[in-house]
Amino acid sequence: SSTGSAAAAKAIMKAAGFTMGSDGFWQKGGKTVALTIISPSAYTDMAEVDSIAAQELKAAGIDATFQGLAVTAWNSDVADGDFQMTEHWSNGGITPYNMYEGWLDPKLATGNAATGDYERLNDPAVVTDLAKLASANTVADQTAALVPLEQYVAANLPVIPVETASEWFEYDSQHFVGWPTQ
Repeated sequence: SSTGSAAAAKAIMKAAGFTMGSDGFWQKGGKTVALTIISPSAYTDMAEVDSIAAQELKAAGIDATFQGLAVTAWNSDVADGDFQMTEHWSNGGITPYNMYEGWLDPKLATGNAATGDYERLNDPAVVTDLAKLASANTVADQTAALVPLEQYVAANLPVIPVETASEWFEYDSQHFVGWPTQ
C-alpha cells in the first residue's frame, strides 16, 4: 500500500507558491506543472509502477501521464536524455559507491550514449564526494563519505529511489557438493 499523501503534497505545493488552476492542476507563472513518465510497455512491472505513479501525481494536482514505449525507443530516449521522468534500475555492487556512481557520475552521460547519470547531473561537489567515497577503504570511512551524497540526493532529488529490485543470481552453496573446479 502507498504511504503517499495527496493532501500533504498539495500543502507543499501551496507553501512553495503554486496555485491551483481551474483545470485542477498546480501552476506557477501561468505554466501548469506537467510531466510525462516513460518506461517500456513490455517491462510490465515498471509500466505498472509508472502508471500508478502518474495516477498518484494527478491526485496531488500534477498533470502527469504515463507513456509506454517499445524497449528500443525507451533505451534510445534514456541514453540521449529525451525524457522528463523514467524508472531505471541501479547498479549493484559490494559498496554503495556502485549505486551512487551510476546515479550521479557525469562521466557516464556523454552525448546521446549515457550509461548512467541519465538525468545529466554535473555538479563538481558531487564528483568530489564520489571520489572520496571511491577511495574510502574502511567501513567507517565509507559511511562518512556517504553522508554528503545521501544528503544531496535527499535535498535535490536528481534520482528518486522508489523500490528494491531482485538481486539476481545469488546463491549459497554450503549445502551442495560436487561443484566444478579448475
